Amino acid sequence: MGVAQALLSNAIDYAGLFPPAGLDLRTTVRNYEEYRAGADAWALGKLILPAKVFGEFLAMAPTFAEAWPISFLLDDDFGREVDAVEGRGFVLNVVECKPANVNRIAEVRCCLPEAELYVEVPAGGDLDEWLAAIADAKACAKIRMGGVTVGAIPKTSVAANFLCACARRGVGLKATAGLHHGIRAEHPLTYEPQSERAVMHGFVNFFVAAAIVYVGGSVAEAEAVLVDDSPENFRADEEGLRWGARSFSVEQIRAAREKFAMSFGSCSFVEPLEDMRTMGWIE
Repeated sequence: MGVAQALLSNAIDYAGLFPPAGLDLRTTVRNYEEYRAGADAWALGKLILPAKVFGEFLAMAPTFAEAWPISFLLDDDFGREVDAVEGRGFVLNVVECKPANVNRIAEVRCCLPEAELYVEVPAGGDLDEWLAAIADAKACAKIRMGGVTVGAIPKTSVAANFLCACARRGVGLKATAGLHHGIRAEHPLTYEPQSERAVMHGFVNFFVAAAIVYVGGSVAEAEAVLVDDSPENFRADEEGLRWGARSFSVEQIRAAREKFAMSFGSCSFVEPLEDMRTMGWIE
């Protein structure tokens, strides 16, 4: 397994239903089916599916419901949604939620005692309070790294503090939104011809910063990685990955991915891999 494979193995959770792609369910399902059968399937993670559309999904693709890894996205009326899915004989093994307040985390956990649970930490929320509740619930944290407006993109200091705080508490995590590209750079925020542009975070930056804090790196070092917009500073070969004075073997990257920074949600599966090819990290 090479560096790119260790960095992106099953890492890209496909969220085609969400902006800026905003595809309909049928197109999203068709795309995911094609990606699973394609040469890049090794990088494909779960299908992100709002629990409220599960009935429609089941009617459309009943055989896929059991065969595909699905991460169910719950809204605040999670009890009703869980009942609706489980009432059809399916178990919610992986769920993501954005509770209205920190006290609801325990309620979600009580409703889904065995599920792999990801809780989105709200922008501007008390990070320590939220992570304490997430840790108590034996859940993982989720950070939003972008969106279709400039204001949706968190500062590098916010992302660095999030990574380090999760590492200190031993809380696993995932990211969502805004990580279509490998290295931090300016890109359009949507696919519209006249889209606003902004500097977007890179998923290589994010995973390298996660690997650094996982082995005890500081907030300052994590932020330095996240803000680095020079692809040549990230050097990868069959032996491992290097950034500055830091070097990681393929095995160390794989361990950081499996035990700490699990995945990232993206409405595009193609763009991240195109960036990897442009960088020469995969063929």
